[in-house]
Amino acid sequence: HNGGDPFMLSSITVILRANDNTTSLSLRDAGGSRVQYFTEVGNNDFNNDTTIMAGDTFFIEGEGSSTEMKFGSMILTNNTRITWLIVDKETSKTISRGSFYL
Repeated sequence: HNGGDPFMLSSITVILRANDNTTSLSLRDAGGSRVQYFTEVGNNDFNNDTTIMAGDTFFIEGEGSSTEMKFGSMILTNNTRITWLIVDKETSKTISRGSFYL
């Protein structure tokens, strides 16, 4: 996979890390207890596989409140730095990475 190449949501894993906690999420988790939505922004056909092109945006939504977000047993709390990685399932190579504060 090269930068700017399109990818299918089903072909990636999103890894979230906060402090000593790590969880891996994929499209297969969508609609279950770990992830409510794993979909492209603007796509009303939630949780179905779609191609993400350069410039597109997708999101993952867990269970949440105004002070925390839960993905399975991992609970992310306000003012915590979360590091994310998008990993190609076939090659195990990182496509993109970054961080944010909840």
